[in-house]
Amino acid sequence: MKKVEEYCKVEDDALHVKVGQKDLETVTPALISFDDTNLERWILPHDDALVIELHMNRFIVKRVLIDQGNTSEIMYYKTFPKLSFTDSDLQPAEYPFFDFNANLEYPIGKITLPVRAGTRSIDMELLVVKLSLPYNIIMGRTWLHAM
Repeated sequence: MKKVEEYCKVEDDALHVKVGQKDLETVTPALISFDDTNLERWILPHDDALVIELHMNRFIVKRVLIDQGNTSEIMYYKTFPKLSFTDSDLQPAEYPFFDFNANLEYPIGKITLPVRAGTRSIDMELLVVKLSLPYNIIMGRTWLHAM
């Protein structure tokens, strides 16, 4: 009987699975990294907002702001019906939050959705609010640390 080490080996943080001389699969862990080539057109230092696309409810949602100073995940109401939801899909939100002008804001509800970035998907609770901003969704620290 052959040992597992004869079929699998790890090189440069990637797992290679072989049978005889034939590669069956190479698995590389998900990694986001940047190097100096990513800075070719940037003037440093910069403090631009991080705006990405995420997969939610079978849709690609553009203009998602990553806000490290925010502890809640927020979906704007105008985005909510575009993801094929109705008000009956909302659950009651038990608590208010402070909006960007330090005003107390009451969400119209909350919804839990699978949020996929790359190959990783996690269920996140999003507060749905009737505010007008240039982003569809704001993802805060809770999501960022869960990923």
